[in-house]
Amino acid sequence: MKRQNVIRIWCFCFHFVLLFTMSYSSDYLAPQTDFRADPFFMEELPGINEIPELAELNSVQINRLFFEGHHFEFNPFDEKDEYLKKYLYSPGLAGLCYTVTRSHLAEYQKLFASGQIETGHVFTYVRDQLKLVPEAKKLAKRLHAIMDGPGTPMDRWNRLYLYLRRLQIAILQIPPWVIKCGLVYYIYPSSFAYRGEKPPYWDHTPSDFVDFPSERIQNEAIRQYADAIQNKNSRANFLYNYFSRQGGTLEGLQDRIPYIRSLAPHAGTIALYLTPIFRSLGVHGYDTIDYFSIRPDLGNMDSYHEMLETAHSSDMRIILDLSITHTSTEFFAYQNLREKGIHSPCRDWYVSPEFDESGNLVKCQGWYGISHCPLLNFKNPEVKKYFLGEWDPDKTKEEQNDEWKKWVSALSGKEGKNNLRKLIENEEEFARAIKILGVVGFWTCTGMDGWRLDTPRDLNDLSFWYDFRRLVKMINPECYLVGETSHRWWANVTDGTMNYELKKMVYDFVLGLSPSRKTTMEVGEIEKEETHAEEFMRRLQDYFRDYPLPALRAKMNIMGGHDTARLIDACGGDLFAMRRVLFLTRLMPGIFTIYYGEEKGMKGSSDPSNRLCMQEETDPQIFHLYQWALSLGVDHEEAIQSAHLKKLYGKDKACVFMRWGKEDKIVAGVNNSDQDIRMDIPLAQIGDKDTKLYDETGEEVKIAEGNVPIIIPAGEIIFISTKQMKKSSELKQLTTGSHSAGMTLEVNTSS
Repeated sequence: MKRQNVIRIWCFCFHFVLLFTMSYSSDYLAPQTDFRADPFFMEELPGINEIPELAELNSVQINRLFFEGHHFEFNPFDEKDEYLKKYLYSPGLAGLCYTVTRSHLAEYQKLFASGQIETGHVFTYVRDQLKLVPEAKKLAKRLHAIMDGPGTPMDRWNRLYLYLRRLQIAILQIPPWVIKCGLVYYIYPSSFAYRGEKPPYWDHTPSDFVDFPSERIQNEAIRQYADAIQNKNSRANFLYNYFSRQGGTLEGLQDRIPYIRSLAPHAGTIALYLTPIFRSLGVHGYDTIDYFSIRPDLGNMDSYHEMLETAHSSDMRIILDLSITHTSTEFFAYQNLREKGIHSPCRDWYVSPEFDESGNLVKCQGWYGISHCPLLNFKNPEVKKYFLGEWDPDKTKEEQNDEWKKWVSALSGKEGKNNLRKLIENEEEFARAIKILGVVGFWTCTGMDGWRLDTPRDLNDLSFWYDFRRLVKMINPECYLVGETSHRWWANVTDGTMNYELKKMVYDFVLGLSPSRKTTMEVGEIEKEETHAEEFMRRLQDYFRDYPLPALRAKMNIMGGHDTARLIDACGGDLFAMRRVLFLTRLMPGIFTIYYGEEKGMKGSSDPSNRLCMQEETDPQIFHLYQWALSLGVDHEEAIQSAHLKKLYGKDKACVFMRWGKEDKIVAGVNNSDQDIRMDIPLAQIGDKDTKLYDETGEEVKIAEGNVPIIIPAGEIIFISTKQMKKSSELKQLTTGSHSAGMTLEVNTSS
């Protein structure tokens, strides 16, 4: 009897522990401890040929499998959900990912109800059977095998999730050069560099435009509007953004390529991201007049090609900005609509056009209500064709029509520049070529290396982006696609995103911004709220779990930009805070991104001060900070670009964590408080008893009784590595002036 009671008690305890463990699982699809155990999370990208279920499919079949269908967030067990109704039988991988069969429905309803499967993740419940394209039978069989495999429902779900995430990356095939890119240098071309004599307004400030001479404005209505603005700052901003051509050119940019390369000589490939260069109404370039010509003040096709050639010869890539959610009111379609009103053939080119009783155009829906930026209607096939040209998405590159293949071949490769020059001279032939290729096909053929998609979620038909990706990758598989968004479903369209998600986490923690803020644009105008280290580390761990490693490495890790505060302004001029932001950003996988001039100490809190012309003077303290940050990425690339992050300490305003690869381990700490932080980290959490650690200067860290003593001074950082770096003879002690007397900012300037 006693033996039976013992057995019963043991069984009860076993089941209690099992149930507790399951209920305690992460709110995400896979447990934190085992999430990286799958081979999918290798350092190298999986190839399509490595997955047997995909190896026999051609490019069109793979594209159809993956892109037919959409990712949306919804409750998979709520049949009243509008997205579920619309996409229940979506045939693509978007409808295939996170699929459960009817026989397992009850199991997954329980997991969903318990919170172990989160609604924020995107998945589709297919009721009776997998509805797939005919070529995916092997894949359907494989998924059924996973779902019917051994283990608990959560085990099977995790295997399915990990397998499908691996498929996702295999199909996307992020360009290898992106994964290895050491720096993105972010340029506002009109303000960056000129060739020859200095432009007359190069050294201006926003206040110079308060007394901007009205006679320089040709449009009478615009002149009256500018003069009518009573607030001088508003008038200065208006005039600066819309009527000032600062004088920067593509030729000047070409001349500065050696300077940009010198910033990171050992960083491998460097990418130059240029804000829009197409002919536009405003100086910023986001209100396009003509997508097939370059803004005359910036240059022409010859200067564009020369810039490309110079960049490529220096192992640098060019990323162009594509703003197609809206145009300017000077765009040909809007001009035709304004001229012919309700009878215009371009009547359906824009969203919600309104006409008066006489059929004259009153207005179209503007981008975020801005009337001079009317929204394009991508539900109109003619608009799609204008941008994508006359190609067949159901055919391979070899199966496309002869004329399309002719123009792609003619404008690509070594002879592309000469052929394009001849083509431009023949207006009739040029018109035919751009009609066949479309905006996207035309520029992709010219040899550029990437597209940055401006506000892509604002299109009124998001399915356009799936075809956009297919076209770009058909012409150039190495073309990098990066979206101005942090939403996860864009992993199906872009290779990476502008990493506002990481920026927000770091800003919230270091600068005390509220976690509820959606952006960090007007930093000085918001109420601050402390984000404690525990919350920061939790968000960071969630971030690592949410993305496969290749997707993390393809993100542009930005800190400032042309429509946000520059980093030094966001930090209120505090170089200690600036270094903490740089440090945390640099230690995360992704492409370190510098907005032009920030390495020199350029300031600017909002438009137009954050778009001023490149200054010649260099602040040595800030310049050395960027050198130091860049050197970290070179010396410790393996650990930084890995998928591994482990919390060692997180309390109040200080955190310590570890990053590691096969050959290198990093222990990093940040202290945002005004008090020194002291702690002991057990060596066993970092390595074995023989592990040796070195500080940033190369000195060995003394280990006492199996513990690593950590001291992080107030407002400072700490950096320890298992790799012994040479003690730099150039180690600088730079007084910032923003802290009390005697405090110094130590920066390792070795590269």
